[in-house]
Amino acid sequence: LPVITLDSSVYEVEKVIATNPDGELYLEGISIGDIDETSNVSLVLSTTNYGTLTFSTSVTGGLTSGEISGNGTGSVTITSTIAKINATLASSSGLKYVAGSGNDIVDPGASTININLTDSSSGQTLASKAVTVLPAVPNADSINAVGEEDTSTIVDLSAKVTDINDNSGRFILGTGSADVTDSNGTIITAGSI
Repeated sequence: LPVITLDSSVYEVEKVIATNPDGELYLEGISIGDIDETSNVSLVLSTTNYGTLTFSTSVTGGLTSGEISGNGTGSVTITSTIAKINATLASSSGLKYVAGSGNDIVDPGASTININLTDSSSGQTLASKAVTVLPAVPNADSINAVGEEDTSTIVDLSAKVTDINDNSGRFILGTGSADVTDSNGTIITAGSI
């Protein structure tokens, strides 16, 4: 029977607004095997809930585009030899997972990669592994702030904004409408908080 080996790697990625907003992660620690297989095998990787999988076609001794169907989607099928599949999986950039915009562990929830390996004798092995996509940490660029319910939350904007109407870096946040000011920073119409 074919064998799928998943090492103890934890598949966890934190979205970062400036550098990794879609939650890209290269997946490592996957290999396949079958003692008596000399022909091509069929390997299907799919994601549950969200996420896309892309196999590299530039790994030496690895997969070619003609051996991959659905590359860059949520369900990828490979028909190739164990050696070529393992060469691609062993590369640090061989298999990329992308959660996508708006997808993380909070909303819409967890994501799992399902792996189905079938050999030429119709022997089949299944495996799965969770991917934890952490939401982007809110900051001034994301216009979000997080705090406990019914408590005050302090947000330091001074690192992001150097001058607002020359008011020495004092900001008032809340719900309501903003003050309308002239070019000198004088309030013309007061907002409400």
